[in-house]
Amino acid sequence: MHRPRRRSPHDLDRRGPGLMKLSTDRKTASRVRRAPNGDDKPTAPNAFGLTPGPITAGGSCQVTPFCKSCYAVSTSRRFRAVDTLLSDNLAELLPIVDDADALTDTLRPLVAESIRKQTAQGVAVPLFRWFWAGDLPSAAFGTAVRRLALEFSSCRFWIYTRSLNYVHRLIVPTKPDNLAVYLSVDAWNLEHASQLRDKFGDRVRLAFCAENWTDAAELAARIGETAPRCPELTGQIPLVVYADDHAKFGEGACSRCQLCTNGRGNVAFAVDRTPTAGQTTRREVLVELRRAS
Repeated sequence: MHRPRRRSPHDLDRRGPGLMKLSTDRKTASRVRRAPNGDDKPTAPNAFGLTPGPITAGGSCQVTPFCKSCYAVSTSRRFRAVDTLLSDNLAELLPIVDDADALTDTLRPLVAESIRKQTAQGVAVPLFRWFWAGDLPSAAFGTAVRRLALEFSSCRFWIYTRSLNYVHRLIVPTKPDNLAVYLSVDAWNLEHASQLRDKFGDRVRLAFCAENWTDAAELAARIGETAPRCPELTGQIPLVVYADDHAKFGEGACSRCQLCTNGRGNVAFAVDRTPTAGQTTRREVLVELRRAS
């Protein structure tokens, strides 16, 4: 039986075949319209998602125990329309999930339309985030992501992934300069991620994920790495940045920061964002960016 579509702020105009849609996300948006009621809206979709959770339970992720804290899972459980959007995307792609050519052709209209909208709105460098929810469901999908980055060279793409067995498809034989690849690292996959970093060098970056900032720093130190804390999570950069109190349009924190969108260096994320001793300062973030550039 056909299920009627449920509408939500995440539900966008249909693009490409079937029911697949992109999502809007204020943090990743290249342009955001201020609203009097505080419900600011991105002006173009630039984030792609699939059902989060383990593959064995109908999701798209290679999970670790850390994933019990996944924000995408809690968001999809809270908002029925979001869950519908993500599950429709996954259902559309499952029949071709191991066919890189078909995946590339199917995803191309979504990417192209996002870039077209951003460019038409005056965005100099469009942004596109893969998997705000879910993860690489196959090696072929990694190939499709790499091909699309090569095809749309004017756009900056970035991805965080725990699908470590598929990472090579994102960067081999050539990693596109406009694709930033982050391995989502936690205490359970640290060794594997470290091996991939040794193998691929700066073609991959590390996103250290922990319950708190101290644990994230210790995780990085275990393999001789450092990582500044995401400045939006620490409050150093607001979720949406406006030039002044009267500006009608702004940009998301990721667009302003550019650490991850440009793949300039490692980064740290924490579930508990309470400030602790040794919190990364804005100066330390800038120093880390200069060191990585």
